[in-house]
Amino acid sequence: MKYAAIGPLFATALCIIASAAQSADQEWIEAGARLGFSKDVRGENFNQLEMAAAYRLPRSWVLDSGWIIESRLNASAGVLDGGGDTAAIVSAGPGLALVSPSRQFTVEAGISPTLVSRHEFGDADFGGVFQFTSFVGLNSRIGKQTTASVRIQHMSNASIYDSNPGLDQAMLGINYRF
Repeated sequence: MKYAAIGPLFATALCIIASAAQSADQEWIEAGARLGFSKDVRGENFNQLEMAAAYRLPRSWVLDSGWIIESRLNASAGVLDGGGDTAAIVSAGPGLALVSPSRQFTVEAGISPTLVSRHEFGDADFGGVFQFTSFVGLNSRIGKQTTASVRIQHMSNASIYDSNPGLDQAMLGINYRF
């Protein structure tokens, strides 16, 4: 399987992020891995595998109900595979999270500028290497420091190129919570 060599790389990156987070006054929220699946885009199916992390930004608001709205910086790096082609993909951008009073559940949304190392995958042409990725998702604690996540995300170039088919994906993830 072409992703077999990526597993050790992700595990190493997760250990580095976890180590850095322990010495950074706990501003890192979580880090983990996600796997995405897409519908048909111009005859091609896509899968994405990525390492992701979230960093707490200074602004947050506590609601009367006990829910918390947090501002975050979300970042990810990984591979996008489709049409017999594979590309590196990197994104970073702001997000908001609605955190339950018990911290059991988090609803999050955000948008990130995204770079893809190639824009043509078989018959699918995303127009260029610069894209935007927007998402909405749900995280749930499944252990003391472990969360599972599901998110729907959309990547497109906002019509800055002539070709803009967009890519919608369902993403599943597992995260270590700091």
